[in-house]
Amino acid sequence: MSSTKVMSFELNGKKIKTTVTNEVIVINERILSFLQPTNNHGTKVIGFDFEWHPITHFESARINPQTDHFGSDKNSPPPSPATPATFQLFRRKKNCSSLWWRDLNAIRRIQGRGGTGWFEDHLRREVGDGKDSYFWNDPWVDGDTLNILFRRLYDLSLDRESRVAEMIVEEEGDKKINWRWRRRLFQWEKEMVEVCSGLVLEVKRTESDCWKWMDDIYSVKEAYHLLI
Repeated sequence: MSSTKVMSFELNGKKIKTTVTNEVIVINERILSFLQPTNNHGTKVIGFDFEWHPITHFESARINPQTDHFGSDKNSPPPSPATPATFQLFRRKKNCSSLWWRDLNAIRRIQGRGGTGWFEDHLRREVGDGKDSYFWNDPWVDGDTLNILFRRLYDLSLDRESRVAEMIVEEEGDKKINWRWRRRLFQWEKEMVEVCSGLVLEVKRTESDCWKWMDDIYSVKEAYHLLI
């Protein structure tokens, strides 16, 4: 039987108290962005009674119901440092665990290319000021992530968690990339840097960072056609 506990945490700058169980759903930031309120009245895309709390990749993906804070789960492997911030959704009512919800979770776990989920495979990042987009870990270069396209450079980089705005700067009207490496590069690695720089600097910047679903607006119908 799941134990429950009244906990308080911060949501959008406000202190919120809620009753949670030790059943936790961990969901990626990219998927969560499609589940956020869709209007000023706070209407959610999903119809379940959930509260969420952001965590960083240094924190646990499980909650200890015996304490008032997030503790580590020794039985779970640590999240990958290449993964952006994740979020925890706490199930507050036992009857929320419907067959429909379990089927939905099963669909979400379908694998895509490169070991990622099918949903993430069809997301792309449009970069504006670059303050909210990860240089290496977000799919902002023609829908691909640089840590996959240029894995060797990613392994050598000292800035794996840097944002686009931190990596790309403008000097005297020219854009440049602030590369920092763990060691001196070989000639063939320098040539790879030139290719990577060319791709990065050609990306057209929008007014603000945002997630896009392929080349169109997300719909359940389009997602359904991808899965059948």
